Amino acid sequence: MKLFHKSTKLKPLLFFESFLKEKIQKSYESFFYENIVNPSFKINKERGYIEYLKDSYENEEVKPVIVFFEDELKNLLNIQLLISINFLTERSNEIEYLDNTSDLFLNKQLIKINNLKVDVTSFKKFDTLFIVTLNNLEKEIKKLLKQPLKRAINISIRKTNKSYFDIKDSVKNSLIKTLYDTSLILEVFDESLVSENEFVNVFTTSTPSSIQKIQFSVDNQIALHYLNCIKPIFNDLSHSRMAKSKLFYNKKGKLLNQQDFDSASTRLNKKLDKKNKETSLKTKKSINQLDYITHEINKLIIKTK
Repeated sequence: MKLFHKSTKLKPLLFFESFLKEKIQKSYESFFYENIVNPSFKINKERGYIEYLKDSYENEEVKPVIVFFEDELKNLLNIQLLISINFLTERSNEIEYLDNTSDLFLNKQLIKINNLKVDVTSFKKFDTLFIVTLNNLEKEIKKLLKQPLKRAINISIRKTNKSYFDIKDSVKNSLIKTLYDTSLILEVFDESLVSENEFVNVFTTSTPSSIQKIQFSVDNQIALHYLNCIKPIFNDLSHSRMAKSKLFYNKKGKLLNQQDFDSASTRLNKKLDKKNKETSLKTKKSINQLDYITHEINKLIIKTK
């Protein structure tokens, strides 16, 4: 059973929304006591701790390690609090970077926090700890609301300024932003590695910054197929141009070069040639993934024309 979901930039409170449920709390506490560290492991539920002997080196005194469940819970909440604050700040700045106000986004988060406060007040254990954490989160959001707008250069597509991959004049900025969201759903890349700002900058500016990049979460063949699908909205999204840009990385974080693109293209073409032939289950699954990406991207491009 998954005890919680990790917060993301688009859903900065997802951890708290998934974790602050009484049923989940009971499961998390049970896991704490049932997760046997080593043969010396002992449980004292009445006092709320586990105890075990830590492995020692020669000539070192062996001392018991005592871990209280409440301390473990506090540590988890504090870590997730910092993660959520970072995501909230980053997302808020991105929204304003795109020449919009982040107030609506932040106020929605405040509503979610108030709802969570109502839920945790009915908890039989640690409700005060949860309320304190949510209050701290609420304070940080209110600080962001009070900050003056940090307007940056609007990154909407400049028709008079040719983009690096020569995006077509008919393409609207809204399509690129929607394409980013669709790409996340398709799991082509992860939002923790590729922000909306990075995605828009890479594909729409004339000189993308070297610190911007697209790191894929799929293998090179799937990544190239995705790029082939979005190619119709550009005049020059060629292998050589992409390699020269030094903006695309594989799922292991390695820069994709010309040879990588060409090699992936060769293997991709062989895979597509097998589409109507009898193939293994693994190949069929991969082809289904390619078809799904093609369908979703084409649907998006046609819809926005």
